[in-house]
Formats: sequence, structure tokens, C-alpha cells
Amino acid sequence: MSDTLYIRSYKDSPLTCVAVTQDGFLLDLIIDEGGPYVGTILFGRVVAKRKDLYWVDIGLDKPAVMQHRHADYEQGQGVLVQIKKTALQERYSSKPAEVSDALMLSSKGMTYMPYKKGVHAVSKIKDKNWRRDMLESFRNIMPESEGLMIRESSYGRSFEALSGDLDGLKTRFKALQEKSIEGLKPGLVIESPLPLWLETCVESLTDSTETKLITDDSNVVVTVKTQGFSSEQIEFDLKPAWQGQFDCWMTETQEDVVPIPGGGHLIIEEGHALTAIDVNTSAASVQGMGVRIASDQGLFDFANTALNEALRQVFLRRIGGIILLDLPRLTNPKHQRALEKNVKSYEDSYLQVLGPTKSGLFEFTKRKDGNSIKSTLMKYKL
Repeated sequence: MSDTLYIRSYKDSPLTCVAVTQDGFLLDLIIDEGGPYVGTILFGRVVAKRKDLYWVDIGLDKPAVMQHRHADYEQGQGVLVQIKKTALQERYSSKPAEVSDALMLSSKGMTYMPYKKGVHAVSKIKDKNWRRDMLESFRNIMPESEGLMIRESSYGRSFEALSGDLDGLKTRFKALQEKSIEGLKPGLVIESPLPLWLETCVESLTDSTETKLITDDSNVVVTVKTQGFSSEQIEFDLKPAWQGQFDCWMTETQEDVVPIPGGGHLIIEEGHALTAIDVNTSAASVQGMGVRIASDQGLFDFANTALNEALRQVFLRRIGGIILLDLPRLTNPKHQRALEKNVKSYEDSYLQVLGPTKSGLFEFTKRKDGNSIKSTLMKYKL
């Protein structure tokens, strides 16, 4: 299997779009609108406060909200803050950015948390012995008042190498503490992570040397090469064939009707209050998408396939908030219990499964970190 990244920039908008594919199949679509990004450290000024809630001017249209803080501030006081959640501009409303003065600094393999207690490692590290040894070693050297998160990309490295990374993060934090913020303008960026599109490239190209990047933007080529990647992995291509396919992927993520592998289709109605997804076996409304189901087992298999495709579309389209999924009604109680168990297996830190409603719909809530792809592309008329 070969992975390929396709990157397009649009002259009339700030968007940089990345399509992550495997053997021609779209795995992910990233729409980067530009900063400020989550993790950006910038100068802000407190413009209002009420009990434990602070509003901080960080140079955006609306002041950011600061709830989780480690110190008290007076109105008009300057403070270094870090973006925890970007501002959300929806069709009928907007939500301000969320910031915190409890700064966290990250390297490729870890995140240093000066204001949080505890040393942890992500669950994706499956080597229990390596994980246990690292946790024990770092707990022996970390002050109780500070925290550390060991990430998956650190796996296999020695304790000495990771300790060097931690020392570098502590040096960066000390420099931030000593930085003078007098006279700074709200919104001034002190430290920023990689752009979202570039972070995606770095992760994908690092994971496999066989991954290729194809783009029609010479600036993308130059920027990616500055990250240390060879020309063998990067291709500058102005041919219209892949650009046409890219535009098709962009269009597909906005379509209401989505074919289900093997037959049938989904109807995805993305709204302001919630997203409704209907599953259909009939081809009466959409020619060529019907499926014949002759048994209870066949209906159960179809329901699981539809479930998988529906949730793939939810993540691919960056849909958040309340989601209702109308799966086929199963008459076999054993199949019904198995389907509910399969639905529950998709639950993670992003997606919460609330179970079937009284009307038989499956209800989910998904963390909304930004606008969906459909609403973003509509905003820029793409």
C-alpha cells in the first residue's frame, strides 16, 4: 500500500488543503485556514473579569475566554496565554477562542506541563515494559508540582535522549518566564506551532519514507524541504489530472448523498443544532445505489457497514456536536445487542456514544474543535 499526500493552495483564499490518500482512497482531508493555531503562545491583556471567568484581548474580533488559570489578574493587566481552542465562526453564531495561562510546551516526543502534576504516557504505546520503565524514570526526576506527557513518537528512544528533550523544554519555559511583556500589543505571537498542513506533512513523511507528497505550490516544496525531507519524497506537479481528482474529493465531502460500500446510501443533513444521518437500502431515490437484503444476517452485516461508513464520514467531514444516526431496525435480539456493542466500540475521547433513543436512533456527541469542512468551504465559496 502506498500513501500519497496531495496539497493545493488557493490564490483567492488563505486555505491550504491536504488530501491524505492510500492507493487512491481518501483517508483524510485537512483544511488549514491559517493561524493562530491551538498551542500558540501570545501576549494578551485582560479586558474584563467575573468571578473565575476572564476575557482576554488577543487581537481577534472577540476577546478570548480564560477559565483555567494558575494566577489572578487585574483588568488591564498583560499576560502570556496559550490557545486551547480556536475561535469558531458558524452560520448563525460565533464562539470566542479559549486560552489558558497554564502554558504547556511540546517537542516531538513529549509535552512538558509546568503547572500540572503527574507523569503520564499515551495509551498508544503498547510496549508495557518500555512504558513502565520510562514512567518510573521520569517520576524519579520530575518535581511533584510539574507534569509530563510521553507521546507515541518517543517510543524506542533512550531515557538519556528524552531527558535532553525535557531539558530543552524547561529552558524554553524559563525564557518565556523571563520575557518582558511591558508595552507589547495584544495578539503578538511569542511562539507558534507548525501550521496544520505542515504538521500533517511532517508526521506522514516521517512515518514512512515511501510516502510521497505532490503539490502545485512551489512554496510548499520549499517549506517542506526546510524540515529535512529529501526531493525524492516531494514532487512539484502542475498537471490537471490530480488537481481534478482533488476537486472531486473536496466536492464529495460536501455531498448530502454518500454511497455505502456494497450498496445502499447515506443521507447526511448537517445542521446548526445537530447532524442527522439516514441509512437507506432502497435505490428508488438514488439510481445505482440499492442493495438486496434477503436475511437477518444480511441486514445485520449491512447495518455494521453503514455504521462504519457513517462514522468515517463524520470524522472525515469534521462534523461535531450532536449526531443522530438512523440505522436499520433489526428484528433479531442477538443482532440488536451485537450492533449496540459495535456502536459502543467507537467511543473515545472525541466521540461519546449516548446509545439508542426511545425512537431507535443512535445518538452521539462529538467534540467540536472547529468548523466542519462543508461550512469552511462554503465560507470561501469553494
